Amino acid sequence: MLRLTTGALLALALSGCASLRHSIEPERILPLPGESVVVPKSLTDDNGVKCALAPSVASDGSIPTEVEQFSQAMYCAYTADASQQGPWIRRFVEKGVTLSDRACTLFFDTLERRRVDAAYAQTNMNIGGTAVTAILSAAGHNARSAFNVATALAFGNAWFENYKGNFVLTPQLGKLHEKLKTDLRKPIGDRIRERAVDGDYATFDVAKSDLQEYDELCSHKAIVLLLERSVEAAQIRPFAVGPATADVEQAEVIEAELFR
Repeated sequence: MLRLTTGALLALALSGCASLRHSIEPERILPLPGESVVVPKSLTDDNGVKCALAPSVASDGSIPTEVEQFSQAMYCAYTADASQQGPWIRRFVEKGVTLSDRACTLFFDTLERRRVDAAYAQTNMNIGGTAVTAILSAAGHNARSAFNVATALAFGNAWFENYKGNFVLTPQLGKLHEKLKTDLRKPIGDRIRERAVDGDYATFDVAKSDLQEYDELCSHKAIVLLLERSVEAAQIRPFAVGPATADVEQAEVIEAELFR
């Protein structure tokens, strides 16, 4: 009976652990240095990639996905001549900022899903442990059996807390995302768009570098840095050394009335 219940408890904990995802980075919108950008065939014709500034539709009449539109803009901004490069760089930047914002939102949605799944699995493990302990007590097993179950629960809870600390980062994901979006990314994204509209990007590579730095603002290291800065900015207010001025004045009034 003891082996059966303990095995069931461990199986419950391991099943919860195995269902949790372990990636720490959102999807990057730009390829790695060794990767190439592939434009979908739906945005090509007999002359190659469609680089008309008018919005393109796929060969089947559907609207291309955000990733497909961005890859088209990247290709056209890279290959366009001097007369068309400015407008295509602008489209490349605008599509890139929008796609990066979308990828960042999906990343935080994933983190929130991890938080819920981890909390659900951890709670189920503890419920199972409590049930096992009750069964052992009712069956008249000794304290050693209960100790083994408690040790298994301690191991499982330590694993879940380690997972949440490294892959979920904080339970306040909504506030963190809002702060990252409004205080850090939005001013920089607006500035990149303004530069593209004003034609400040002389080359495609300069625009790509700025867009890459913007995309990296939503990453594991950026989130950790934001959390560290939030902790550093927190002010610890100690208790006042003496009574407040208003309390002293009120005490003096009361004292005068008593003596009168």
